This record gives sequence, structure tokens and C-alpha cells, in this order.
Amino acid sequence: MNHERKMYFGKMKYIFIWQGKTLVRLDLEEITFVSASDSYSKIFLTGDRYCLVRSTLTAVLAKLPTEAFVRTHRTYAVAINHIKTLEQEGLHIGKNFIPISKQYYNAVIARLPIVD
Repeated sequence: MNHERKMYFGKMKYIFIWQGKTLVRLDLEEITFVSASDSYSKIFLTGDRYCLVRSTLTAVLAKLPTEAFVRTHRTYAVAINHIKTLEQEGLHIGKNFIPISKQYYNAVIARLPIVD
């Protein structure tokens, strides 16, 4: 891990989630995006892995560092450092296309370090 990435997450390097009766540690740099459906969220990780948690997207985002993650849609949030390309309708993280709703588009753009 390079120094820049360490600084990006500050002191927070991981979160814990319940998987059955076991607490599992997730390193923040491995989280690529989060999708939600009702009261469940899927936390997607590098290597095409994911964990299902019984928690809303809002509750998951409350545990993640705000400087590293941004909401793109009512049901999606992404790790900024995993964004590969961005279009008006959505963005790509690996092989996944994540939608960006009109209400979140400007907030997403504002969070990206764009060179004109």
C-alpha cells in the first residue's frame, strides 16, 4: 500500500461486519462499492467478492469514511479510489456499471480530483 492511500483513509483502515454469529474484518481499501435493497446491503470487494449485511445503505455509509466513499444513487455508493470511468448515466468499477442518478451527479463530480 502506498503512502498516498494510507493518508486517504486516515486512521480508519477497516470495519467489522456480522456474518452469522461471527464478526468479520473488511479492509476499507478492498471495498469497491455498496448496493442496497430494502434493509439489506451488499458490500462488494476486490476480486469479485461480496458480503451481505442486514443494514440499510445509509447505515453502512455512516460507518465508512466520508472522504473515501460517495453516494451515486438511492441504492448505490462507491469507493472513490476504485472509479475507473465516469459518464453522465453512471460509472465503471472493474466490470460493474454503477448508475448515477441526476440528484447525485454533481456531488459525485465535486468529489473527484479532476484536472482541467
